[in-house]
Amino acid sequence: MRCVFCLLMSLVFAAPLYAKSPWPASNGTPPANWAGAVFHPNFEFPTIPAAVQRLPWDGVDFRAAPEVYLKAVLSYILEGMDTTTWDGRTNTVRQWYHAPWMHEGFNGREFIHGLTRERSSRKGELGAGQTRCYQNWSVAIANPAGGYAYGQVWGNGTALPDPRNSLFGQGTVFVKLLFTQAPASEVSLLEGAPEWEANIHDPSDLYPPNSADACPSNRGRRFPQKVRLLQFDVAVRHDAREVAKGWVYGTFVYDGRIAGDDAWAKLKPVGLAWGNDPALTDSAAAKGAQPKESIVLSDFGLGRHFGRGGRMNGPIDNQKSACLSCHGTAQYQSIAQVVPPDDAPEKDVLCWFRNLPHGIAFGYGPDKDHACGAFPKTGVVSTDTSLQIAIGLKNYAHATGAHLPTAPEAIPSEMQVVEARRAARALENWRALSVVRRSWILERTVIDRGVLIMPIHRGGTDLSDDRFTPEESNGRTLDTK
Repeated sequence: MRCVFCLLMSLVFAAPLYAKSPWPASNGTPPANWAGAVFHPNFEFPTIPAAVQRLPWDGVDFRAAPEVYLKAVLSYILEGMDTTTWDGRTNTVRQWYHAPWMHEGFNGREFIHGLTRERSSRKGELGAGQTRCYQNWSVAIANPAGGYAYGQVWGNGTALPDPRNSLFGQGTVFVKLLFTQAPASEVSLLEGAPEWEANIHDPSDLYPPNSADACPSNRGRRFPQKVRLLQFDVAVRHDAREVAKGWVYGTFVYDGRIAGDDAWAKLKPVGLAWGNDPALTDSAAAKGAQPKESIVLSDFGLGRHFGRGGRMNGPIDNQKSACLSCHGTAQYQSIAQVVPPDDAPEKDVLCWFRNLPHGIAFGYGPDKDHACGAFPKTGVVSTDTSLQIAIGLKNYAHATGAHLPTAPEAIPSEMQVVEARRAARALENWRALSVVRRSWILERTVIDRGVLIMPIHRGGTDLSDDRFTPEESNGRTLDTK
């Protein structure tokens, strides 16, 4: 009997927490009688960098010919894609990949198509006919070059993710499809738009409940509802010598007013951006100054700027910022707002529009305690405009209590992990734990700079306490020197 128990223990400790898929796919599971689509992410990241190849937009000057450039990027994305599902695994030309750990929290991935909740569109933002606030949801995928970088950060799920590897190589392409709950009867752009079913929040559960323009709460229950494609974002990694930040971001809008049966031919460009126009103030824009590092091709008759100071942005995006500026705040740890505070003075607003060199973290936003761009003593690393990596790492650290490396000396070696697990087994009350609970703790225990980091429940330090659950865990440090 003892041998059987030892064999069971060795199997539990040897196997990763998720044998087939190292990370959960979605927030919640389909009901027992569900017969519809179910989201299956592609986490099989390439382990070898993608071979350098000529891309369709190479040689196109995006500043001089933005529409030609964006059309080439769109054609590349659509090549081999099943546009009914956007399942990156079944693409007949190249694989496309998802970022892990986007399932957590109130806005986490839903189970039908893997959509995460975006900013809601307030009354009138999508057109004069829009009568109330509607929720928006999106899904993003990356080409093989982007998938390789995901793998460098997340590995195969058997060790701590490493935020310091969040740098994407030249030729990386991201695409994000943004769907809205708004109906075509209120937004003419949505006529005939591709529709998906998504497990989204109850639209009748409003927050704040007494507001003149209340939006659906993200705390409410979810159930399957129709959403329609409105916005289509792209990002392309260029040589950093071509553009200050190393990226060109572009946005399309679905325009159902265009004749024809091919929905994907109705994606029309809003414009593109390759910089943040760091000297363009709100007051200068109000006097007619124009952005010099982005091009806006159309407002689609909505009669408003989508981005701050006329910078390029999408109609679903937050007007307090702009596309490239918002993504420029992507970092671990997430120590700054993604958009400037409402009461920020003009000089402080410009902190969000710096053209930081590729790979340099945003740092703090200016406040009473910090200067613009200051770093904490514990370190902070850029996630190279990828908010999905930044959010995923934040979710992972919050759920597991892990301390992720933000400085060169912080990453634990394989030997340190072994030593940490040995120390965890030596703790008082270890034998009182179930096999499953021991395995759960060992999967999340490491040594970081001589300190044992392990999950522990909020109620105290007794490892045998029944209140100890993954949902109630956070980090605790024990001196092992």
